[in-house]
Amino acid sequence: MRLEVKERGSKEYYDEFLYVVSRYKKFKKNPRRKAYQFTKYLIYYNIFVFFVLLLNFYFYLDTKETIFMFMTGALTVILLIQIVYLFVCIKRIKMLLKTKGVRIVEFNEDGIEYIDDDKNIRVKWEDIKYIILNKYTISILPKIVVNGFISINAKYKDEIIDTLEKYNKKDLFIDNSNYYKK
Repeated sequence: MRLEVKERGSKEYYDEFLYVVSRYKKFKKNPRRKAYQFTKYLIYYNIFVFFVLLLNFYFYLDTKETIFMFMTGALTVILLIQIVYLFVCIKRIKMLLKTKGVRIVEFNEDGIEYIDDDKNIRVKWEDIKYIILNKYTISILPKIVVNGFISINAKYKDEIIDTLEKYNKKDLFIDNSNYYKK
């Protein structure tokens, strides 16, 4: 089967794919988990760090212990790095939304091949750990990351399932779509 994708994915698609890529090891250990929007995940993390920072600063003002001031400084640095990382991710998503061109995903008896203007990724069937369906993405997780990750829009779910059945690879498919509200 050969999919030629001419339209760009949605913001949610790229956001979810970045989450899956960032949590690759966790999905590899337990593929039956919900994927979130990466930018929302980072925003919640930043809010948590900010409140812990305020709590440490309060403890410093209350006790005048220098350890709380060091912890406040460390948390401030962590928060600044995370804020910069959030903006980098938002910029990356905007860049992905603006890219043009045709992406080709081809399934054959050897494996899966992804081709676009910038890269060509080939993954053999025996090198694939899971093919995970989430709310917006179908992510192909390799056993070992060599060239990168392949992702397909979830709207191609039926075609992917038919293709996996054709090549007798249905055991690789993990359907997490029941984790999301309809």
